[in-house]
Amino acid sequence: MFCLGNQRSDIHEGFRDAADAVWTQVGREIGRSADAGETLFVTGHSLGAALALATLDRAREEIPIHQAEVYIFGCPRVGRDPFRVRYNNTFGGTTYRLVHGDDIVATVPPTEFDFHHVGRLLSCARGARFCAEDLDKRFDTDAPLADCGIFGDIRQRLRGLVMGPRSLSSRHDILGALSELLSPSIGDHLPDRYIAALA
Repeated sequence: MFCLGNQRSDIHEGFRDAADAVWTQVGREIGRSADAGETLFVTGHSLGAALALATLDRAREEIPIHQAEVYIFGCPRVGRDPFRVRYNNTFGGTTYRLVHGDDIVATVPPTEFDFHHVGRLLSCARGARFCAEDLDKRFDTDAPLADCGIFGDIRQRLRGLVMGPRSLSSRHDILGALSELLSPSIGDHLPDRYIAALA
């Protein structure tokens, strides 16, 4: 899962390798933006959010950049503690990590394996809207956490995955209707739920 030998070995290998696959083009554009003195805005949802963080960490090291506005939605935990410290020291105060409802993706990989979130958390309940006043002042929280440890009560974890109020779609087509049949914590992760929570 991790390779040894460089500073970026504390980032989940899959996220790091995927970000590295497009680094030539993305790094060139980040460098161009930095050279022009432009404000860098970085965003992503789900895997895209994880890749954004891994890319930004590499840009911090190689370009280097020391300032960016980062907005990530439904992001999994990207790296271990050295990554969290390094990232938050540079970008933590300007990284906004949005989590809608009980989005299951924001709970993985588990903290029991020393994976951590970065940035400042802004969350809202299922079907609600994000409110800037709810932005966490800290940028060291690993919330949301799963209801139980990875090796804890499996029945409770499965119950949370499939039970609870439906995650309603803002789409008015067949895909929106079908998405409401998903488990609530998976439905909460879908992009249309995030768009509705931002409206």
